[in-house]
Amino acid sequence: MHQREYDRLKKQIEGEYRDKLRALDLVWKMAGKNSSAKPKGDPKEGSLASFVRQAVERIGGRFTLRDVVAGCEADSSTDVEIRLPSVSGILKRMADQGAIKVVEQGSGRRPTIYTKP
Repeated sequence: MHQREYDRLKKQIEGEYRDKLRALDLVWKMAGKNSSAKPKGDPKEGSLASFVRQAVERIGGRFTLRDVVAGCEADSSTDVEIRLPSVSGILKRMADQGAIKVVEQGSGRRPTIYTKP
């Protein structure tokens, strides 16, 4: 087995695992057995949103999407796939909710700059 084949198989298995977990969570929610769940607005423990919020809390001053991704990746307990578009969407929702503030809107290659209110 070569490195390329190993990486391909690993990515495939991880994707299938995530899909099965999502399906299991959906079945659980549809069955109405999730009475101990957090309110809908709270991210699930261990979710990417949770890691993004923790990274934002650790960052001081102004920050960008890449700063948050670096903060998430620095957390050795993170086993969640960290993708730029996903983190970007979470930051946009956080800004809409007032948890963070957009200091300078990005354009083209210039990143959006955020800060904590």
